[in-house]
Amino acid sequence: MKIEFRKACLEDAQIYYKWANEELVRKNSYTQQEINFEQHMNWFKKKLSSPDCLFYFFFTGDCPVGQVRIENNPAEAVIGISIDPQYRGKRLGALLLDMACDDYFFKFPDAKITAYIKESNLASYKIFKDAKFADEPSVIVNGIRSFKLNRTKK
Repeated sequence: MKIEFRKACLEDAQIYYKWANEELVRKNSYTQQEINFEQHMNWFKKKLSSPDCLFYFFFTGDCPVGQVRIENNPAEAVIGISIDPQYRGKRLGALLLDMACDDYFFKFPDAKITAYIKESNLASYKIFKDAKFADEPSVIVNGIRSFKLNRTKK
């Protein structure tokens, strides 16, 4: 299966909304309540227009596979991923992270990318470890004990 990516666009808002409200994504998110569509659209448009947000949309043929978002905050670049339910369990997570990180490091070669993952989300932790993210000391995020991982250019 050939996986490609492009920058997300406004036409992707509906699939991103579906992914964001998917049960497992909400469970593993730091904000677990369902997102309403109007809030999502306002957030999505803001992120699309932000020079500090890189939205990677992954697909195979005409089928959406998942997304990776890297946000350049003043203190650090933070990464997140979600994979369409029909593509989970196919060992694509590390590939998507690798592709997004390679593109990001091409643009920002001296950067460090940080991931925060709830300690209860061992599947995501494994994906990030498979994508060569290194452990840092655990942290508390929104009152939840979390893994902190980072990756720099290879």
